[in-house]
Amino acid sequence: MGKVEIGHIHRNGMVDILFTRSIRAVLVTEGLAETHHLLAQSGWISYYIRSDANVEGALWLYRLSWPHKQRGRARRHPAQRAQIDAALRNMQLSEDLANADGL
Repeated sequence: MGKVEIGHIHRNGMVDILFTRSIRAVLVTEGLAETHHLLAQSGWISYYIRSDANVEGALWLYRLSWPHKQRGRARRHPAQRAQIDAALRNMQLSEDLANADGL
């Protein structure tokens, strides 16, 4: 989105998305993603689209990534910050994920 990379999809259906390490840890612990296939100690996650049923999970991770990246940019814009917070509340995050660094 603009100059911000939300993530990318490889030809084999592997989706890579960057989060903070603490958010990545919760996503992996909750079984919502896997550690990155090459950068296991980073905030990158990998998610595999193996069937049509996995598409919604990939989209959910992309939707989670965008407000997470925009939150820091919206510090000086209360209206934009309120929209981001509302978007995250609508995602019905687990308590651990909602409290993870950066969300």
